[in-house]
Amino acid sequence: MGAGPGDLPQSARRHRQRLGPAQTRVENPGDAGRRGSNLGRSTSSKAVQRIAKRADGWLPLLTSPGPAGAAELRASWDRIRDMAAEYGRDTSRMEMVVVGNVTFTDRPAGPDRSAFVGTLDQIMDDVRTAAEAGADELIVDLNLQDWFTSTRQMLETAVEIRERTAAS
Repeated sequence: MGAGPGDLPQSARRHRQRLGPAQTRVENPGDAGRRGSNLGRSTSSKAVQRIAKRADGWLPLLTSPGPAGAAELRASWDRIRDMAAEYGRDTSRMEMVVVGNVTFTDRPAGPDRSAFVGTLDQIMDDVRTAAEAGADELIVDLNLQDWFTSTRQMLETAVEIRERTAAS
């Protein structure tokens, strides 16, 4: 049972955007120069090479919180872009879109926590870490947990994360 537009908090209704129809495209080697968006995800050496050679960007998970996590992510992104430049690609057109699979906890998670695991304050620290790493975008995924008791609670949390991010 999902929430309809009338069930959304006022701040969420104010910021709606109309999206065009989704497009799915299967690439053909003969379509060179007419590619759709292509984001690589893996960090294996072959995948990194493929991302550098062909992708429009990288879709990594932030795994470590704080400065160490930002440095690790930034180093990997720099490696991908350096390799792309060696292939003669315009790296200014590539984007890093970080994914945060959020798991909320009732109490602060300890110092050995993974990124995007913990209280809302800890999650906000991870949002800042992604920005410090140079993320062009951040996908905050709130769907993969049973912490929320309703769709309304999940939407209110998403709005709070958005508002906190805008304020910082």
